[in-house]
Amino acid sequence: MIIIWAALSYDGRGAGQLHGTLDMVTSDPSKPNQQTQQLGTFDAPGSAGWGRNELVPLKDNAGAITTVHLEGTKTVRYNMPTGDFDYLLFVPQTPVIEGPKFTKFQVNANGSITIEWTGTATLESTPALGPNPTWTAIQGATSPFTFTPQAGVPMLFARLKQ
Repeated sequence: MIIIWAALSYDGRGAGQLHGTLDMVTSDPSKPNQQTQQLGTFDAPGSAGWGRNELVPLKDNAGAITTVHLEGTKTVRYNMPTGDFDYLLFVPQTPVIEGPKFTKFQVNANGSITIEWTGTATLESTPALGPNPTWTAIQGATSPFTFTPQAGVPMLFARLKQ
C-alpha cells in the first residue's frame, strides 16, 4: 500500500491550477500505443509561485486520498494539463490494525455498570491499580457486559486484553 504525492507549483492561487492524473501502464511499456489504467488525480489550488512546490496527494473519484498497490516493477505515467511538475513521492503505508476499544459506559439505576466494546478481546477486571495490579479474566464476557457492584469493593477497573 502506497500513498503517492506530487510536488507541483503554479504562479497563481486559483482552484485546480495544481492538477494532474496518474496512470499505470498495463501493457508492455517498451512498445508504442500503451494501454493504461488511471490510478487517480492530483488537484489543489495554485502555489503562488513557480518552483514553490506543494505536495498534493493522489485522490480517487470521490476526492479521498487513495492508496495504490505497486508490487514488483511497474511503469506509471504522470499527465500534466497545467502547472509545473517536479517529482512524485511514493510513501509506503503500513496497515493500521485497530485493536479492541471501549465504546460505551453506562451507570444503571441499580448501581450496576454496563460497558460495550468493539473487537475481539478478553475482558479483565481488578479492584485496584498500582505498580502490579492483579487482573482477573471474566470468563465468557461479551459486549455488552454488566458489572454488578459487590459489597466491600468500592472500585472496579476494567481493560480489554488481546
